[in-house]
Amino acid sequence: RVIALHPLRPPGGALLHARYCAPCARRFILDLGCEDDMEVFRRWMNDERVNSDWGEKGSWAKHVEYARDAVDDPHVLPLIMSWDGAQMGYAELVWIK
Repeated sequence: RVIALHPLRPPGGALLHARYCAPCARRFILDLGCEDDMEVFRRWMNDERVNSDWGEKGSWAKHVEYARDAVDDPHVLPLIMSWDGAQMGYAELVWIK
């Protein structure tokens, strides 16, 4: 199926997807990132393992600017991933046409 129209962005913190994962016996959740996620986002981006791929290690101000740019870009959905509500990752869904 082809989606030809740009999707509307839900409000920050909105639940985008949730699904029970039987092999893990846990619920996988995707939420739209919001200001409440900044501390964990900053901790992840400053982790050496995460930084080796993202290259975004830096100060609080740098991460606030990065997150603000992602939120302001209508082509990017910043996502927080969690297992049973325990945050475990960050991803960006990008609209490309």
